[in-house]
Amino acid sequence: QSTYGISKFAGECLLVPVAAKMGFPLVIFRSCKLYGPGDQNFEYGPGSFLYSVLTGKPVRLYGDGSELRDHLYIEDLVQIVRHFAQSDESGTYNLASGVSRTYQDLIAIIRTVAKKEFEVSHEDRTRPQVDQTVDVSHLKQAVPGLDLTTLEQGIIETFRDMEQRLSEGTLH
Repeated sequence: QSTYGISKFAGECLLVPVAAKMGFPLVIFRSCKLYGPGDQNFEYGPGSFLYSVLTGKPVRLYGDGSELRDHLYIEDLVQIVRHFAQSDESGTYNLASGVSRTYQDLIAIIRTVAKKEFEVSHEDRTRPQVDQTVDVSHLKQAVPGLDLTTLEQGIIETFRDMEQRLSEGTLH
């Protein structure tokens, strides 16, 4: 529905005939926002919220934070990529947890994990609110036994990692 989405889809369409002509299986991953230990990308979402809390800065929240988003834990991505790298399967797969949550939910989880109060700075929304829900049923059929990390558990692991890297001086 956006020029960005159209450009990504066009790229996928270009890859399909190339893979067919070359005779190799093509796997296309459509990923939502990734987060987890080692994160150095502090764009809007779990990583930036945690970094703000750990460095004593206000958490920036656009609008009221009620928009739905899905976030995928990095170790889940590794598990999924490993599965497809070891198979001859092809297809297009949505990579997400399959459970969309609001940014308000995310802040509530972080408050529980961080065990300290922090300021939330509400900023004007620069774009219309868009809720994101992702169907991962095709992925779960392709990867039997896939056990995706809950947002709560992923935030706990990411917080611990960031806290440690901050104390070591390796988190910038």
